[in-house]
Amino acid sequence: MSEYNIFLASPKGTPDAQIDLAFGLVEEKFSAAIPHASVTVVRAKDEWEKSFTQCGGWDAWAKHVATGIDYEYRTPLYNAVVCTAESVGRATAQIVEQALSARRMVALVRGQEIAQVIAVECTDSDNWQSGWRLNTSP
Repeated sequence: MSEYNIFLASPKGTPDAQIDLAFGLVEEKFSAAIPHASVTVVRAKDEWEKSFTQCGGWDAWAKHVATGIDYEYRTPLYNAVVCTAESVGRATAQIVEQALSARRMVALVRGQEIAQVIAVECTDSDNWQSGWRLNTSP
């Protein structure tokens, strides 16, 4: 069975209960959509704790998450990036932009649905916590 890894990005300070709900929804929807794969969802906080120091900074970490490759198996570290909020910070915006450029799936949790993200736009470059907005397909 192949593996399908999903990076779950949520704004810092999001209550654990809200992240847990999004986690369950993402796991359920992707498992149903890709029944031939083993779906693994990884919270941003967990990946940050695991790999940020090795990357040495935000730019390198964003690239690691968005386009990183498992060198043993030659597969993407993350096949998809799923965000829990439409307004995102600079690091998440970088991850989304790079993932889209690498032709990886990017999605947004909206209530009980998941919408495909097609672009990210800057709304306030001085606001590093929520100055970017995800655009979804119509």
